[in-house]
Amino acid sequence: MDKNIISVANNLFFEEVELLLNARKEVCFHVCGNSMFPFLRHGDKVVLVSLGESRVSKGSIVLAHASFGWVLHRVLSVLGEKILLAGDANARQVESVEKRDVIGVVIRAYRNNVPVSLHSWTMRGIVFLWCWLRPFRGVLLAIWHVCKLEKTLK
Repeated sequence: MDKNIISVANNLFFEEVELLLNARKEVCFHVCGNSMFPFLRHGDKVVLVSLGESRVSKGSIVLAHASFGWVLHRVLSVLGEKILLAGDANARQVESVEKRDVIGVVIRAYRNNVPVSLHSWTMRGIVFLWCWLRPFRGVLLAIWHVCKLEKTLK
């Protein structure tokens, strides 16, 4: 095991993240998992800030405490105090959380230390299209992976 890596239980880690965000600090950590693929990938670095008095808006990527644990997912809709979230790679699963369960919003992301565009008009359009294609994501992602595999085999 790498001497520079420290393993911490998710609950303990995110409790500390929440404390830092409540203190109005920016928090940076690496994404674990691919539920936000293709926009965020395992190992990408994200920077979050506290929501403060900001509104949670459709399309934002937020850190929230769901019934089964912490999620870094996209806001599908805001219905009063209820927020519906889903990972970009999830074709069916949707998490329902209360506004008070959302502790931070992603303001920047990096892949291999190169900024990932999250808030440009072009990216917003792509995200809108991706959300609209939600019922077909499983097929689209399968095609993506087959094309990527064929490219690596050549």
